[in-house]
Amino acid sequence: MPKKETVKSSVVKVYLGPIIPGVAVTGTVYSNGLPPQMAVAVEEVPAINSLLVEPSQVAMARKALKTEISAISICYAKAVDYSKRGVKK
Repeated sequence: MPKKETVKSSVVKVYLGPIIPGVAVTGTVYSNGLPPQMAVAVEEVPAINSLLVEPSQVAMARKALKTEISAISICYAKAVDYSKRGVKK
């Protein structure tokens, strides 16, 4: 039986965090990796990575954002702090 060739699908992520000037806007869709500015933000504040969710998880993540004590809400607060600090150049 011949081998089936599998097409490697690209990873798509949707950013659900706050606006970070020069880095990201809420609802931005990333495919094929993150741009350099976002990669730096994730490196500086790893919690931002939790705000990058797969499209199938967007509804559940937005619902969790409405609960102050959810993990994603805590990550959102850290992203807000990062946004207020300003992005390093």
